Amino acid sequence: MVHEIHIPQLGMNMKEATIVEWRVSDGAEVEKESILVDIETDKAVHEIMASSRGFVKILQPKGTIVPVGGIIAVIGDTPEECEAAALHARSSGSAVRAAEPSPPSPSSIPQPGLAKGKIRISGIARKIAEKHGVDISQIRPSDPGGQISKEDVERFIRERSVTQSKLPVGGIAIPGVMIRERIPLTGKKRAMAERLTESLQVMAQMTNWEDVDMSRILEIKNSGILEKKGSPYLLTLNDFFVKLTAQAMKEYPLINASLVGDELYVWDNINIAVAVAVGDDLVTPVIRNVDQKPIQQVNQELGAMVARARDNRLSIDDISGSTISITNIGALGANPGTPIIQLPHGAIVGFGAVAKKPVVVEDQIVIRPMLFMAVTVDHRFITGAVSAKFRKRLKSLIETADQEILEKTS
Repeated sequence: MVHEIHIPQLGMNMKEATIVEWRVSDGAEVEKESILVDIETDKAVHEIMASSRGFVKILQPKGTIVPVGGIIAVIGDTPEECEAAALHARSSGSAVRAAEPSPPSPSSIPQPGLAKGKIRISGIARKIAEKHGVDISQIRPSDPGGQISKEDVERFIRERSVTQSKLPVGGIAIPGVMIRERIPLTGKKRAMAERLTESLQVMAQMTNWEDVDMSRILEIKNSGILEKKGSPYLLTLNDFFVKLTAQAMKEYPLINASLVGDELYVWDNINIAVAVAVGDDLVTPVIRNVDQKPIQQVNQELGAMVARARDNRLSIDDISGSTISITNIGALGANPGTPIIQLPHGAIVGFGAVAKKPVVVEDQIVIRPMLFMAVTVDHRFITGAVSAKFRKRLKSLIETADQEILEKTS
């Protein structure tokens, strides 16, 4: 009996996945529920298990983009059964490989001043052009009379060779610039590019900034009074940011809302997605119902998710269901610019690096550990006044944080 291995629907908006790595070789004998392949969706890397015991025939190689439902392998009782099933899948079109985009040939790129109408070309020039597959209508003659010469054809061939080595995806060559590497935009990177572009196209995004005094947070963090005994994770600034952002959102519920069509959905749950850098990628594990959890529980959940993220072990549940995002670019020693809202959220909060700066306190210049905070909101339904009140409240919560607020569970 033959079992087909399909790309599963792992998320509501998932359309395709990329084959990251086959864990078995073509033709290998596998056990039921053994790991066959790693696939990358728009959110994370997932493992696909064998649905039965038998021999596996791989239909889609590493790096292939396959639509949801596409067959990537078959498992049969015998190698011969697998080969027959694979042949049937390919011939029926059920195993379709996404076509790799190929760069256009230089002859397909319009050039100014090319020959029009009847083309005049010398006999030897025509022979050279035919030998090298040159479209003579694309050659610009040097002869004022318009006849293409042998030298014109040879020059075109040389230029075509150089252009092919410089031609980036999209078919636009940058004069004098060589391509070092062409990297297909797939999986999470492709999805991120599409989502962020869509976000900027559909929303009226407005960003404002605040300087925040971190003295109180650092005092509490360094005192250790909130550390949970036996915990494998020490409290981080992210834990404070997540917990206090949730408290401010609870007081200003429009920040925890989304504009869907012509209706405003104000969410009951405060689920915060936290941006985590994993190599050159970005993932956003979600802490649910943050307002109902003490900071120690936030720390445990976020610490475990960050560990799974760095091992590429996040599940769909780990990265779904958020109502707002926060990003702590300060962990990299930088400050936020204008964070882009993740659809369908109504806001995003960005935190920068903590640095000692001179500030005025009661008419005196003092040195304080300061942080730069950015808040971007969907200005279609969040007014400047609401945004300002939310920012000021979050700033106040950080600057006057106390144990009661941080351990609050309601």
